[in-house]
Parts: sequence; structure tokens; C-alpha cells
Amino acid sequence: MLKQKDRASETGRCAADEALHRSRDTIDAGNFQRLRTLKDMTDFQNRVKPPVSREEREAKMQQRRWDAEQALIERKKADDAFRANYERLKAERLAREAINS
Repeated sequence: MLKQKDRASETGRCAADEALHRSRDTIDAGNFQRLRTLKDMTDFQNRVKPPVSREEREAKMQQRRWDAEQALIERKKADDAFRANYERLKAERLAREAINS
């Protein structure tokens, strides 16, 4: 309790505010408390991406173009299948209606 009062007086907060602030930033893990925030990101911040060559950029663009074409082909097949099924079901419905009336 004395530590909380000392820390609270240093930060200018009352003990209840200090406990609330500390509970937001830490995860209670039994006797130990871990900070929720990541403290050290120096490895990520200081990483160096290797430069991409012209051939690699062109290969990526070609791959993206090929993927887009394949997606369009798949979409066209799906649309054609849907349309064929729709027309088949419509013809069956019209035939049933013609028989019933």
C-alpha cells in the first residue's frame, strides 16, 4: 500500500486512479504482471527489406494478371452454370404451370 501511495504521489494521481490505470496496462498473471503493450519493436523497425529487381516486379505483375484472368474465367463459368440452371428451372416451372392450368 505504501508503494502505491508513493507512486501515486509521483504521478499526481490518487491511489484508486493509479490502480485503475495500472489495471488497464497490465495483465494479472498470478504474482507477476505482464505489460499489455509491446515494449521492444526495434528488430521490426530496423529491418531492411531487400530491393526488388525489375524482373521480380514484372514477374509479380504477370502473376497478378494471370490470377485475375483465372478469376474472371471461374466467375464466367459460375455465371454460365447459374444461368443454365435458372433457365432449366424456369422451363420446368412453366411446363408444370401449363399442365396444371
